[in-house]
Amino acid sequence: MRKLVVLVLSGITLALGSCSNDLEINAPWKDVTVVFGLLNKDETVHYIRVSKAFLGEGNALDFASQFDSLYYNPSLLDVQVEEVDINENITRTFTCVAVTDIPKDPGIFAAPSQILYKFETSPTQKINPNSTFRLKITNSSTGNVVTTETVLVKNLILSTPSPIMQETNMYPQNATMFKWKTAENGKMYELFLRFKYREYSELDPSDVASKVLELSLGRLTNDNTTGGKEMTLKVENSTIYQALAASISKSTIDNPMVRIADSLQFQINVAAEEMTTYLNVNQPSNTIAQERPQYTNITNGLGLFSSRVALIRTIYLNDFTVDSLRGNSLTEDLNWQPR
Repeated sequence: MRKLVVLVLSGITLALGSCSNDLEINAPWKDVTVVFGLLNKDETVHYIRVSKAFLGEGNALDFASQFDSLYYNPSLLDVQVEEVDINENITRTFTCVAVTDIPKDPGIFAAPSQILYKFETSPTQKINPNSTFRLKITNSSTGNVVTTETVLVKNLILSTPSPIMQETNMYPQNATMFKWKTAENGKMYELFLRFKYREYSELDPSDVASKVLELSLGRLTNDNTTGGKEMTLKVENSTIYQALAASISKSTIDNPMVRIADSLQFQINVAAEEMTTYLNVNQPSNTIAQERPQYTNITNGLGLFSSRVALIRTIYLNDFTVDSLRGNSLTEDLNWQPR
């Protein structure tokens, strides 16, 4: 083993000795199209982000802040989405239009302007959930053609709470149960619970603000995408009381606030298989190995083209919940009042 190490080190020495002192860090520039798009069968407006990778001598952060480093001239791109039925027939072709009406949040990359590509449908003729959708991006300057396709996530069915239930109580010693049947083509289920309430100061009762406390309940992954499998989530109501106590300031003499409980809103975001893989690959690493494999389902480019859907269910809180909020040691100082 010792001889092997010596031989390897000798080889490294020879290799280094025969190299030039000139180190070329940047490879020859190559046009790389970066795509990100998520279709939703329930929406009538769909956006696809088409940008480009950048490379150059100097500080990469400087390039990231330059608009032209990130985006193509829209006149060079033809962005189309084809709706394809089960028999491989193209039933509709949507030509995407470049828009800049959605500002980008400030950060490392150029903001607030950004270029997105949009196509629309009418409310009565939304994209067909039974079709496959093929994206084709043609660059007239380079001749590069980027392609990809996705199926759509279909409906999931929430059975508990019952669709006919309009009100519920939230006793701290109980739990809130959620049951649903999985969606066809859905792989990952991301869950949120929102406690909605209103508040105002006793010094100015006319200035009422709507507030939301959002709890992330995590992600659940289904073992298949055929749909119809029952999944269950149990939320201890005591965790909601604890979150309220930790997130909302107490009502005091100097700050006399009044709170009114409104509703619980439960949301399930469902991701298709490609999006699930993308999220899993890019989640934070819990090991010392920070480098992770790159996932893309784009041909002649990088990025993600997939689908998602969301189910939102709102249930109003009844007067018994208000009594519990007023009497519980965690939340009694928040000054909950009847509606």
